[in-house]
Amino acid sequence: MADADALIPRAPLGGQREELPTVPEPAGPSPAPEAAVMTLVEHLTELRRRVGDCGEVVSLDGAIRVPQYTSAELYAYAYKPAPARTTGRTVRNAIIIPVNKKAEWWALDPLDRHAYFYPSRNGCGDILGHARSAEAGITSVYRKIYYHPDGHGIEGQFDFISYFECADGHLPTFDEVCRSLRNVHRNPEWTYVEEGPEWRGHRVLRW
Repeated sequence: MADADALIPRAPLGGQREELPTVPEPAGPSPAPEAAVMTLVEHLTELRRRVGDCGEVVSLDGAIRVPQYTSAELYAYAYKPAPARTTGRTVRNAIIIPVNKKAEWWALDPLDRHAYFYPSRNGCGDILGHARSAEAGITSVYRKIYYHPDGHGIEGQFDFISYFECADGHLPTFDEVCRSLRNVHRNPEWTYVEEGPEWRGHRVLRW
C-alpha cells in the first residue's frame, strides 16, 4: 500500500494543473493496514461532503514495487543521494503526475526498455536518457512511484502515480527536471509517455 498522503483524495476542477487540498503528513508510527484504510475512507467521505456539487473528488491509489530499470550503478547514482522524506515545515509542496505508457512501450523487449534510462549517443548528438534528464532533482526532490495494483494498460486507469515533495526553493528545479524529461530529443523515452493532469498542493505540518 502506498504512503498515506499519496492516497489522499484529489479534487481536480479542470485544466492541466490543479491545486490539491492540503495534504496531511503522517505523524509517528504507521497505523495497522486496517486502521490506515479506515482513515482514508473517512477522509474521502468527509472531503466529498465538503465539496458537494462544486466539483468531483478523485481518489488515486497504488502499490509500491521494487525499483525497475535499474542496476547497482544506477541505484548508486539516482537513489542513494536522494533526500529522505521530511516534514511539511520545511518541504511543504506535494506534486502528483499520473502517467500511462503507450502500448508500444510494453511491446518492447525489457532490455530495450531498460536502455532508455541510460545516456547514449546517436548521429544527432548526446542522448541523456531518463536518469541524466532528471539529474538536477536527484538530491533536492523527494520522489516515489506507485504502480497500478492490477498492472498496466487498463482502460480508464493510470499505469503509475508519480509523487513528489520539495521545498519552495526547489520548485524551479522540479520544473527544470520536468522540461528535461519531456524533451524527446534528449530523452526519447518520453515519446512513449502519456501524462495525466498535474496536481500541486501543500502538505500540513502533522497528520
